[in-house]
Amino acid sequence: MKCERVKRPRLGRPRLLIVGCGDVGMRLLALVRGQYRVFALTSQPERRAELRAAGAVPIVANLDDAASLRRLAGLASTVVHLAPPPSEGALDTR
Repeated sequence: MKCERVKRPRLGRPRLLIVGCGDVGMRLLALVRGQYRVFALTSQPERRAELRAAGAVPIVANLDDAASLRRLAGLASTVVHLAPPPSEGALDTR
């Protein structure tokens, strides 16, 4: 008799990282709240309370900083990138 592997249901909700929580990011957060555990990346520390009140786990980080990027690795199974390119320069170096 062959034993079949039983798939276990995932514990908790899937994790979603929203990079850039401006107008569109906040609208997305409102849509997926309750379906995902949402992490919201912002470069503005003063937005933590607003993001938390909207149902996200706020993460203050800088996309131009390698240490910040390492902190984000593996945090979520799905990433939605909505951050605008740098406001200066002819190229987006990211």
